[in-house]
Amino acid sequence: MEDDTIMYARDWSRDGKIIVFEKFKSSKARQRDIWVLPVEDGGKAFPYLTGTFDECQPVLSPNGRWMAYVSNESGGYEVVVQAFPNPALGKFIISTRGGMFPRWRSDGRELYYMDPSQQMVAVSVTTDGSFSAPKSTPLFKTGLSYPEGAS
Repeated sequence: MEDDTIMYARDWSRDGKIIVFEKFKSSKARQRDIWVLPVEDGGKAFPYLTGTFDECQPVLSPNGRWMAYVSNESGGYEVVVQAFPNPALGKFIISTRGGMFPRWRSDGRELYYMDPSQQMVAVSVTTDGSFSAPKSTPLFKTGLSYPEGAS
């Protein structure tokens, strides 16, 4: 590992077999990548999403079939959901005006995030079979700070 590489564990699967983490160079703090580490059998870490965009705050769905994360691919930070472990099998933009800090409800039927107006938003989702997110509902004003430069 290079001296300026930083890694942060962000989530783990319910069965405890997978750790999801961010990896980036300190000189490129706004260009994080998402990696996966299988814990069993001396697992070797592998990249889930890497490239020129900043992808961060990964969280696995309770059923382990989807990954929610934040990306600046659209120009601003948005909450995105992709298939797991193969991101090529589906990608869905969840927030439309900015979003950070995604979290799944314990049964996987809702995804929560904070929008730039500090509003907590709930998104009804389907995670069994194909993914769908037909409806979002603003819940309440959080009073939390939205990261500067993240909208």
